[in-house]
Amino acid sequence: MKQAKFPGELIRLGREAAGMSLLEVHDHVHVPVQYLRAIEEGRLDLLPIPTYTIGFLNSYCQFLGLDPEPFVDQYRACAQPHAGNRFRSVSASAAPRPRPRWVGDLIAWSAVCAFLLLGWFTYSVVVRPVAQNKPARVDAGTLEAPKPPQLHMDEGF
Repeated sequence: MKQAKFPGELIRLGREAAGMSLLEVHDHVHVPVQYLRAIEEGRLDLLPIPTYTIGFLNSYCQFLGLDPEPFVDQYRACAQPHAGNRFRSVSASAAPRPRPRWVGDLIAWSAVCAFLLLGWFTYSVVVRPVAQNKPARVDAGTLEAPKPPQLHMDEGF
């Protein structure tokens, strides 16, 4: 563990020079007290993932009026060995495994079959019964039209 290399003691001295307790700092920067204490003690093994820790360091140092860059650089240098060992198993187990190609093909063919089945069902339940209930069409040549009445020219003009 490289606790002695991280200058958390300087941050603690800056906080004490400002006359503030850890709880007062927590109220201003909204970093949990346990992490503030771990930063001051240089206990990197008690801190969360590096992304959060760097954000906590930035907030804490800026609040105290300290330049955060040297502290962040020193944290990265100290945390490098820990991060590789501490997070390798988590990231390897959390990484999604690629699906075999046949799974994607199966999903695509299932979607096509479902679409065809839905089309067939719609046709057989909705379209065909409506088409069967319509009256038959009449051909134009099958009905005889009645003859028009004949007018006689000598009747009254």
